[in-house]
Amino acid sequence: MSRNQEAVEEHRDTQSLLALLDAADQLPSATRLRARSYELLSLVPGSTVVDIGCGAGRAVAELAERGIHAVGVDPDPVMLTAARERWAATEFREAGAENLPFADGSVRGYRADKVFHVLREPGRAMAEARRVLAPGGRAVLVGQDWDAIMIDSDDAALTRTIVHARADLLGTPRAGRQYRNLLLDGGFDDVT
Repeated sequence: MSRNQEAVEEHRDTQSLLALLDAADQLPSATRLRARSYELLSLVPGSTVVDIGCGAGRAVAELAERGIHAVGVDPDPVMLTAARERWAATEFREAGAENLPFADGSVRGYRADKVFHVLREPGRAMAEARRVLAPGGRAVLVGQDWDAIMIDSDDAALTRTIVHARADLLGTPRAGRQYRNLLLDGGFDDVT
């Protein structure tokens, strides 16, 4: 395949992924969940929040609309390009959750939505969250336990096989059930 063909395929794949993400983000339940995560951050206008794994940047833009200085962080340059094209007035940085480009204690909020299940070492990301958060800052983690997904099916054995096979592809598929301990082990208190 030529470089041009590869670029076309990558663009097509990115556009397909963005279309899926947009469709999912527009679901009423997803909109409510994002809004609730913003409320839990308890930020006032002008506060700085980092959105880890920002993807196409919707949450960063929505937080900015609330007067928050939101910075999106993602390790994928293709997603960051899409985010910058969509939300030109917002700030995005290329980095992983384990090595954030922020000074110690420099942010009031840390938000990670659908991120920790792909990390091999979520404890490192929690330590990094603790490092960048200012005293009294808040971390909000949103995600699920991919090993506990329930699907109604006539073939329970096949369904279990599929659910577990999918979970096995992820770095930490059970991260959702580990959030409380990750936060406590990372030095956070007042964990709910």
